[in-house]
Amino acid sequence: MKTTALLFSLMLAFGLQAQKVYELSQVDNAPVFAKGKMSSASFLDYYLQYPESEYKKGVEGTVSVVYIVDSTGMVSDVKVNNGITAALNEEAVRVVSLFPFYSPATKDGKNVAVKLQFPVVFKIGEQNNVVATTSNTTQTATTNDGASKNPLYVVNNKVLEEGATIDPSDIKQIRIVKGKKAIDLYGNRAKDGVVLIETE
Repeated sequence: MKTTALLFSLMLAFGLQAQKVYELSQVDNAPVFAKGKMSSASFLDYYLQYPESEYKKGVEGTVSVVYIVDSTGMVSDVKVNNGITAALNEEAVRVVSLFPFYSPATKDGKNVAVKLQFPVVFKIGEQNNVVATTSNTTQTATTNDGASKNPLYVVNNKVLEEGATIDPSDIKQIRIVKGKKAIDLYGNRAKDGVVLIETE
């Protein structure tokens, strides 16, 4: 009896891990990415960093990543389905792990976990934010027209000071605010947009 009760308690405690995972074709509504204001492709375009070692060697290709968006909208169990090199595989997993989902998939009116797949493309010359960094936070980004951008980084409602870094593994959620709304919130220093980061 005690063993049964303990197992039941463990099942309740780790209920999210035990939830059924559906294929995308089996759910009624797919997860909503970043409140619909930013696509997964544009998210990658902004945050993906080409590993310096592979960039110098001219290594290109596509890393196929599979992952789960659970019933709370959180990304988990990110794995490489078809990779290239260790460095590119690691970067693909890192950036997909940061995907911000506003709401989970639904089936029969209930939130459910769903398994998704995403191709992360590494192509020299088309990667808009190829940056060799030594810190955990990239301070500049480049748009499609080649113009340098300096978005304002805000971590847990506090502006990140220049030179400060954060550990990507601590990041829980990322949201992007641009244009007038960004300036209204943080003044003219937010003219290039605001990256709102929430940590664990």
